[in-house]
Parts: sequence; C-alpha cells; structure tokens
Amino acid sequence: MMQMYATPQDVFDAYRAALNKHDWRELFLCLDAESQSDAVYETFFCCCNLVDDIPKFRTLLSAHGVDEQHVRSEYEQRFRKKYKINPSKMRDAVQSELPACSDRGSHAIDGQEPTSWVPDIHQALMRDIVCSLIKDKLRFYVEAQQALDTPGIVPPLHYGTLQRVTTEDNVAVGYATVTSYHLKAERGAAAKPIANHALVAFHFVRTGSGWLLRLG
Repeated sequence: MMQMYATPQDVFDAYRAALNKHDWRELFLCLDAESQSDAVYETFFCCCNLVDDIPKFRTLLSAHGVDEQHVRSEYEQRFRKKYKINPSKMRDAVQSELPACSDRGSHAIDGQEPTSWVPDIHQALMRDIVCSLIKDKLRFYVEAQQALDTPGIVPPLHYGTLQRVTTEDNVAVGYATVTSYHLKAERGAAAKPIANHALVAFHFVRTGSGWLLRLG
C-alpha cells in the first residue's frame, strides 16, 4: 500500500510534514516498497531491544506474529535450508564447511566474508523473514512507532527545504539539510541538546503512476 505523488518535491514535502506531525501512516505511505520493508525491519529490531524492559513491545511483536522465538526458529530453518549449515555452528565451520571462494582465496556467502557477519545474523535473510511474517506491514509500523514515540529531552529530526533536484528517467535525487541533536553535559549542569546539521541526499523513484521516496 503506497501513496503516489506527482513530483519528488511533493513526496518530500508530504514525508517531512508527516514526520513533523508524527503521522506514521502517511510517512510510511511516502516510501517505495523496498524502503517500506527496510522501515519495518528496523522498527522490528527497535522493539526487540525493548521487550525485556517494556512488556508492551513483547505483546506487540507477538500480535503481529514476530515474537523473537518464532523469528529465530524460522531464521534457523531457512538458513539451514539455504546454506546447508546450522547458523549456531557458523564460527566453527568457517574454515572447514563453507564453500571456498576461488577468486578471493577465502570463504564467502552471497559475496560476504564470514568475518563481516559471523556470529551476527545474516541481515538480508532476516529482513526477508520478518517482512514475510508480518502480514499487515502498515499496521505494524504505525502501532510500533506510536509505542516508540515517547517525548524526550532530545528534539526530533528537522528536515530543511529540498534543493537541487535532478531527474533522470525514473529516478531523482535532491538535497536537504537535516538537523539532528545529541546531548552534551557540562560540568555541574544538566545535559543540553546540541544541534548537528548535515546536507543529506534524498533519492526518489517513479513508479507507473507517481513518485515515492527511497531511503538508504
């Protein structure tokens, strides 16, 4: 489910307005399918990091079929099926069981050196699993973001005006200044938010009927 916009400027303005209003539904609909999947995956992990301290996140994940135990079980099954090896034994198997990559003189999976992701999870596979298990991605994203959206002393991101937009066929890129904040504590005083400004490239894709934002 996606909204469609006439120009890159239109979708950027809608995305920025939704972010400012914490309108997670409209924000999600500004994204192309790939970015929606990335947003769901990142939100899933944010929730996972909080389940031990805040029970509502465990309930939320279970309601959408992605409680940690279920996801881990599915991950191990699919990993074994694809690579013929148990992921829990990956480190011990790096030198003895993984297929050699002749042109690099080392072991690799999907072009990745094992040391770059072992013992961590295979991110692409895990993303596919999480997104396949969550049947209503829009609903999950909105409910999770609402649960995560708690007021704090650090101001939210601020997006400036989109500039220097260039379009070529079905892709476009533009730039905007993004202001983020971090806390800095002075001796004997409370921590204060400090602004950081960065010029960020925003990428857009044109589908059959309009433009969407592609993050990342």
